Amino acid sequence: MLRIFDENNSFTFEKYTVSGTFGEDFKKYSAVSGRLYFEKETTPAIMIVELYKIATAQIVVVKSMTDINIDYDTHSYTAKLVSSSSKENSLSLAFHITTPPVRTKIENFTIAEIPMQIVSLGEEFEPIHLNDYVQNENLLWSCIADNLEVSIDKNNIATITQKDLYYGTETVKFTAVSKNGVSNTIDVKFVIQEFSPPMPDVWLKMNEVDGVVAQDSSGNGYNGVNSNISTNNTIEDRVGYYFDNSFVTVENFSASGEISISMWIRLQETGQKQMLIQKEKVFALRVDAQGKICWFDDSKWDHAFFGYQDVGIVFDRWHFLTITKDSELKVYLDGELKYSKQFPDSIADGKSYPVLIGKYYFPALPLFFRGYMSDLKIHKKVLSSGEIKTYLSSSMPILDTTICTKLYSIAPFSTTTNIVFDLAEESKVSLNIYTQSGQLVKNIFNGKLVQGTHNYEWDAKDRAGIIVSNGSYICRLTTSAGYSQDITLTKQ
Repeated sequence: MLRIFDENNSFTFEKYTVSGTFGEDFKKYSAVSGRLYFEKETTPAIMIVELYKIATAQIVVVKSMTDINIDYDTHSYTAKLVSSSSKENSLSLAFHITTPPVRTKIENFTIAEIPMQIVSLGEEFEPIHLNDYVQNENLLWSCIADNLEVSIDKNNIATITQKDLYYGTETVKFTAVSKNGVSNTIDVKFVIQEFSPPMPDVWLKMNEVDGVVAQDSSGNGYNGVNSNISTNNTIEDRVGYYFDNSFVTVENFSASGEISISMWIRLQETGQKQMLIQKEKVFALRVDAQGKICWFDDSKWDHAFFGYQDVGIVFDRWHFLTITKDSELKVYLDGELKYSKQFPDSIADGKSYPVLIGKYYFPALPLFFRGYMSDLKIHKKVLSSGEIKTYLSSSMPILDTTICTKLYSIAPFSTTTNIVFDLAEESKVSLNIYTQSGQLVKNIFNGKLVQGTHNYEWDAKDRAGIIVSNGSYICRLTTSAGYSQDITLTKQ
């Protein structure tokens, strides 16, 4: 039996039109031509085909073919076609056999099911080794994704990265193509879940504008004690507290095994070492004159073991600094992992010393912190990268008027409202709507914007497309430099 198939395993050819008649039911016919591959025993060959079909037919199907002895010559052959009139007609099939190509017939391939992945906002997806899901590793892979960043390396390993503040279910189409031109596609789902990070064990809100030095919001009663606190009013509209030969004391705090410390800081003075936070003989975090950080704890109470590491802190700029520690210490700056080091063990608290923020324990060598600090959190656990990024995007308590000169909206509103803001320079911007309790309602914009005035509309719907209830909502503008500004939107 003669088997015929083309590059796509179907009958599809180049078309050209000629005039003529075929039977009394039709006035025109078309000639279609192309290359077909056929197989006779083990000898492959190519034939050039001219197949005459009805011009008005929507579908042409080869119904049957009889055995034929193939020689390298021209042959005439009869095939049966079905036209759109449902009449069966006999047409002539003429072909010429040429020298065979260096291949046999094209084989289809399948892609095994690639499992769905579910992560939290800010966490990483597992890389996908695409070759593990096909039998033929010699394939060219590509993909289509809207809200995720996907790259495929030369070893066919796909890396999936979240875009800022996106969450939901994203379907990525992976397509594999063989050298013979056969392709196959599979859909893979990736789910990003929004979550509320865990409540800190110590949460000191520091807001100089409101006169709050260290208000503990954790519910655990770790209230800061003011010591020689002085205000600095030279910079207005600044949220955060300015430390100048001053410190905050947290009594009765202990943590063993794991700990995470996060804070917003803005270094103001160079030329000396400064203590950010310390509990004597338990843990200590400080910066040097160049903004490099140093950590030591009771598993290795020696600052030389960790040394001073440059993680990218820039003076006179706000940064979100996070330290996580079990037997391994990790340093995150602005949500990104910058440095890690193995320690002999995790911390083992039990000491009666207080936690000092902004000062070294020994009076003879105070190492006062000189700069701004805000929103310090301590957890008795190791935070995940997703939890750290959530804190980064949800707190950002600092406003720098040199970046955003105004943010406003007409309030109240019932159906839509326009949010307008000015940027003094090009910046990466996120514009989000939150509930009064801090839950994200909708991301309005996330990306890079040029200097100037920008206008965005909110249609009073959440990310699921459902109109929100009446009430007050927070509109927050944040930039990649760590600046933030809020306004209140009222829907009625």
